[in-house]
Amino acid sequence: MAELGRAGHLVVTDGPCDVALCGTVADALALRRAGVGPVAYLPQRSNPGRGWGAELKGAAAAVDLVCLPGPVYVDVLHVVAPEVRHFVVTGLPRADALRAAPDARARVIAAHGLDPARPLVVFAPRWHQRVALSPRRARGHGTLPWLTDVVEAVAAVGAQLIVLPHPREHRSRRLALAPVVARVTDATPYLCAADVLVSDFSPVVAEFAVRDRPIIQLVDAIAPRVHRLTGPANPRSHELFDVGEQVVARGLGGALTAALSGADPAAAGRRAWVERLFAYPGEAARRVVVALESLAGLTSAAK
Repeated sequence: MAELGRAGHLVVTDGPCDVALCGTVADALALRRAGVGPVAYLPQRSNPGRGWGAELKGAAAAVDLVCLPGPVYVDVLHVVAPEVRHFVVTGLPRADALRAAPDARARVIAAHGLDPARPLVVFAPRWHQRVALSPRRARGHGTLPWLTDVVEAVAAVGAQLIVLPHPREHRSRRLALAPVVARVTDATPYLCAADVLVSDFSPVVAEFAVRDRPIIQLVDAIAPRVHRLTGPANPRSHELFDVGEQVVARGLGGALTAALSGADPAAAGRRAWVERLFAYPGEAARRVVVALESLAGLTSAAK
């Protein structure tokens, strides 16, 4: 018997086992240098976006087994590292945690003193280095684009707002504009609590898509850059456009009103994307364990 340890190591109940599961290339290389082996790699990115192809190629050279969250990752692997043969599609355990969190909303509401009867909107943008995307901001502010737009639009529809800034934004003075700010490194409880997510093209969009709730993506100036992320190294990254309703800042109020009334025009695209992104819903942790046990010679491969 074995289970995933807190640090990602395979813990065997009847004795020690020198197998490690890594989420980054740096961890994999460090374990190699320390003489730990065999080593498996499970990407922690929620979607195979910019830079992931190079990361995967580097990991594939450093590990004994690559565990992939879903078919989209297989597509990328075949393009950037066709020589890799030791991989298995396991799903992503964090995606399963997002699917099954029945008490997350109550805990988040209580922690921030919010009203459980009112809808909750979470705003979680990516990190915009030296780019002010909202037309109401002067170029050069660089952080938290659309923040005022989001605060005003959420208040206008009578909802509650929690802002999840990127970790690099945690000390931004502009966060004083937000009624509630959660400076956390694990957004999972907040994503589970939200009725609607407002973002842009942050990886958090892919995670929230698992919840099958409305997503609104602000697209003022970022869309051209995101389109350029597509291509051979990221063959399906453009499909992040299919998971939410894209609006400019001035259209946010109308989109929020519609979403909180039950409208969800991007539902079909979002569900199709999630199926390709995260395989084996509810079974990912078990499949990762079975794959690691197989790597350690304890069991047969995941089935």
